[in-house]
Amino acid sequence: MHLTTSFYRRLFTSLSLLLCLIACDSPPAEKADKNSTPRPVKLLELKYANKIGFLAHPALIHSEQLRELSFEQSGVIENLLVVEGQRVKQGDILAQLDQHNINDKLRSARAEFNNLDDNYKRAQRLISEGAISRSELKQRKSQRDISRAQLSSAEKALKDTTLIAPYNGHIATVSLKKHQSVQAGNTVISLLGQGGLQAKINVPAHIIARAKNKKVQNRGNYLTLAASPTTQIPIHFKEISLEADTLSQTYEVRFSFEAPAELIVLPGMAATLWLKDNKINSDSQTIKIPLSAIFKEAETHYVWLLNKDDMSVVKQPIKIAPAVGAQLTILSGLSVGDSIVISGVSYLSAGMKVRAWSINSTPH
Repeated sequence: MHLTTSFYRRLFTSLSLLLCLIACDSPPAEKADKNSTPRPVKLLELKYANKIGFLAHPALIHSEQLRELSFEQSGVIENLLVVEGQRVKQGDILAQLDQHNINDKLRSARAEFNNLDDNYKRAQRLISEGAISRSELKQRKSQRDISRAQLSSAEKALKDTTLIAPYNGHIATVSLKKHQSVQAGNTVISLLGQGGLQAKINVPAHIIARAKNKKVQNRGNYLTLAASPTTQIPIHFKEISLEADTLSQTYEVRFSFEAPAELIVLPGMAATLWLKDNKINSDSQTIKIPLSAIFKEAETHYVWLLNKDDMSVVKQPIKIAPAVGAQLTILSGLSVGDSIVISGVSYLSAGMKVRAWSINSTPH
């Protein structure tokens, strides 16, 4: 059956008319209400950055007893006896390379040494009988000594196929898997000892200059971990770098401490050092906020301030002190007790409803 052009034209006209009638009969779409579903956000209630009598410094945890363990020869990992986080004791075997070829070389070296050692001892008996010359005895001794050195080398090669824990601690990282090839000197396992913990801070040059004639006081100084902010851990001054970082113009200062029995403290953890300073009083308290909370429009800095009455956000202008870092000091615009949004600020708008983010929150 052949359909004419006029048929298609009439069909198209009818469909167009039907679509127009449906569109005219449909109710207008409701405008989405941005406040209908509160957006989950991370909130920060503002407190003073320093306690009365203390200066607060952000710190990072390091360890003097974090050792990277490697094999002294290349090979294939035959046994891997530990996993990350496992506690080990000094002398425990951690990993081994395939020893087949090395054992063969060791047996060969031992057999050769035993043979040459017997030849030398036989020569010592014969020399007394005048059956051999002194030069022959000397040659056999030289061959025996060379063979002994080769045997010692083969024994060391076998010993080097085994990684042994040099002290008590925990396995921090395991870099390779069983049956993987490894090059000599490449890190296989990192072992974290139980002592040697340090907190490192970076102090600006102008503070170091003012502290020229001051003696570092250990009594009363402490640190708190981000993971356990209520636990105060005593610290002791250890050392200060005498060369400033070329980019930040800060000096590295290290403090030693012992981890409390109830806490697991690992390198890389964030902490705050509280150092005594009698010049810090109620009139010199400051408020610091994360850089992630601040956004800029034109020449003005803003944060999203929480209206606690209806849980909406207000664009609040602020003034900040010139500085470089993850925490900036507020000069005006905010007060202790205010709550601000500290992440995802670019997704918010004035008047938007929010709620405190929790682990089960899903952004909309």
